[in-house]
Amino acid sequence: MDKYDFEKLFIKENNIDIISELMYKEKLPLILWGAGEVSGAVKEYLEQNNILITAVWLDGRIENNTFGNVPVMSLQKIKEKYSRFNVILGHSNYDLGDEILKKEQQINKVFYFCSILYSQYHNIDYKFIMDHLKEYFLTYEKLQDKQSQRAMIAYLNARMNNNVKYIKECMNGRQQDYFQNDIFQVGDKECYVDVGAYTGDTIDLFLKRCSGKYSQIYAFEPEEKNFRELQLYVENNNIQNISLYNIGTWKEKGTLFFSGREKQKSSIITFESGFKITVDTLDNILYGKSVSFIKINFYNGVLETLMGAKNILWSCKPKLAITVGFDEWALINIPGLIKEIVPEYRLYLRYNRCMPACLVLYAE
Repeated sequence: MDKYDFEKLFIKENNIDIISELMYKEKLPLILWGAGEVSGAVKEYLEQNNILITAVWLDGRIENNTFGNVPVMSLQKIKEKYSRFNVILGHSNYDLGDEILKKEQQINKVFYFCSILYSQYHNIDYKFIMDHLKEYFLTYEKLQDKQSQRAMIAYLNARMNNNVKYIKECMNGRQQDYFQNDIFQVGDKECYVDVGAYTGDTIDLFLKRCSGKYSQIYAFEPEEKNFRELQLYVENNNIQNISLYNIGTWKEKGTLFFSGREKQKSSIITFESGFKITVDTLDNILYGKSVSFIKINFYNGVLETLMGAKNILWSCKPKLAITVGFDEWALINIPGLIKEIVPEYRLYLRYNRCMPACLVLYAE
């Protein structure tokens, strides 16, 4: 394929739906489905746009009566109270939206934001893609298989048109995760590095996938509240052979500013705002360690983290799982840097779940 044929893969729709405008016109009760990190981002955005949520729908056991100031209810209770209502997805399993609409006759419409985490509400402009077509094409050619190339085009078309249908078509119902996918699976002697460990959610998944058998875990989480919860998670579950670091990862040792106290907002920033954190390179911290797997999942600082891990990548050639769906620059910059450091790496793109922010770059 040449650059001309590559350009024809991008579909620019004439009418892009502004979800907030569509919801604002609706008169039926609006139910937020979910109460996790995605729900928090959705709720905040709706409040900024003067759109009121009537209730929060949770599956399974309900431990809190409210989510913020909004009552939490089961679907059954919602159906008993409202004969007809709209739903907005507050989780990342966007593929369930169509299913629930078909299944529940009382649901009028299902809404979801194409991009919501890290306040990435904006679309990627068609002009931006065309202006950087050469860079995107270079990434496209670096990808190992057709499925990866389809995933990349689906991501850009979805973000450009504010329409997740492209990702749905690309996934075709397939679910993957960092540690169990069609590229690689974890072994029982992994030295696992979790960059952006949050409160231990990904470590928990790692332990399940390796059946609790591994060599060592190194976990990095700079936000203090999240780090305390991470410590508590490790203590409560008696996790062994794990080292926790309350610092950020970067291309050099120093101090930077950090913004946000929630997973979907927390990020290193390069201007003076938020609060200061200590940062260092993975090469410095893990010098001499035989790292076999690195997972990176946050917004700003991924490129710099990889720059600070050049020696590890070159000497250990660990498996990599890096979230690249948060912004338009990641697919331009990150694959090229990885191949520059270790040309032998094979690069793949897969969706862990059906939303743009869940696009993951795998390398082996």
